[in-house]
Amino acid sequence: MFQKMTVALAIAFAGSAGAQVIWDEAFDGDLSDDDFAPTFLGELNMGVSIVRGMTQPLAGGAGTDAFGYDIPMGGFLDSVILTFYTPATGGTSGMVFYDSSAGANGVFLGGASYGGSDVGTDILFGSTGLDSLVGSAATSIREFGGPDATWELEFNVVPAPASAVLLGLGGIAAIRRRR
Repeated sequence: MFQKMTVALAIAFAGSAGAQVIWDEAFDGDLSDDDFAPTFLGELNMGVSIVRGMTQPLAGGAGTDAFGYDIPMGGFLDSVILTFYTPATGGTSGMVFYDSSAGANGVFLGGASYGGSDVGTDILFGSTGLDSLVGSAATSIREFGGPDATWELEFNVVPAPASAVLLGLGGIAAIRRRR
């Protein structure tokens, strides 16, 4: 019985393991340079949503890519993994997360800086003042004075803890019912 339950749970969670590219600047066009008018990417997938882009430093300032998204009902943004970043040395990028539901008056939620040594790490967890997101949000990525930066981020959306609790309770009820 325990093996059947384990297999059933593995099958139930297998669908959320796939990753999907939701924006790639090479194919979908340039992301907005304006924090007050971010490109809207739509709703992130439950599981992994990939965003790829390139920021170019502006003369005397930072190059910017700004994009907004919705987090699906019943889920929350658990991590943002920097999966690719060039240049591997030199250049520094930074990102901020803000609540986009307020439009141009979006509330700052947190921020982080990163570089080539941060590939493979969760930069959401390392951001100042933020460990998860729900609802509508936006991200602004900036390149500060270094060479052009090409980057890839994995946005990992997981079911809210209440969903996991309900699934666990359902499993316990099914086991007790069989006895």
